[in-house]
Amino acid sequence: MYTSDDPTPGGYEDYIMSALRTEGGHLLIGRRGFILYYAPGARLIGYGGESIQARCIAAGLPVIDSRKVRFEDVVGVVVDGSTAAVAEAAGPPPHQALSFAPLAAVAAAYRAVGAEVFNIDGADATDPSSERGPSDRQSGGNITTASARKISVSTLHDVRFSKLVLSY
Repeated sequence: MYTSDDPTPGGYEDYIMSALRTEGGHLLIGRRGFILYYAPGARLIGYGGESIQARCIAAGLPVIDSRKVRFEDVVGVVVDGSTAAVAEAAGPPPHQALSFAPLAAVAAAYRAVGAEVFNIDGADATDPSSERGPSDRQSGGNITTASARKISVSTLHDVRFSKLVLSY
């Protein structure tokens, strides 16, 4: 794992080019860092993100930036939403937790809660099964073991899951 925003001059270009060649390749930026999905089963994880974000946007790579979104809303998208299909076929709708969806559907869910989305065709299109906003919350939602596992894998926050409380 890289610990700086730019480990070497020009150090991200090969990863970005690989991501551009990979169906569903994209950059996901959160409060504590980034994940660049650049090949089947491969991702680059690092801290910061400004330098790689600018390079990805300039290269035309899809970028989802959720740093300015309320943490609770990002968790809602991660837990209830589907995962972007990277180098594999998306599952059939409805796209929901623990399913693979087209990147545009995942981006639409992030955009619905206020994330910045760049270079993704169709991200303005709504996928009712993956879109949720802050006003869509209902009380009494259940968090399953599979959902909690998805949170631990998908967030870049230091969260102690023995004390994690989610309310919708």
